[in-house]
Amino acid sequence: MTDDADPQGVLDAGDRAAPARTLIDIVMKTAADHPDALALDSPEGAVSYRRLVRLVNAQAAALTLSLIHISQG
Repeated sequence: MTDDADPQGVLDAGDRAAPARTLIDIVMKTAADHPDALALDSPEGAVSYRRLVRLVNAQAAALTLSLIHISQG
């Protein structure tokens, strides 16, 4: 920001901010746009966004099943 910038103009620019998104929103959008792009890289191996979404969905399903079993317990 320069010395002659209008501070009120910066404050008034809030309506131009990007909409709020969650991490899963960002991951899902990136997976849709670039499914084969590298999402994670570690010594155990690389994971594409396509695979990351599959892993997340599998974990969510497993958690859902475990909660169903606990509630029926």
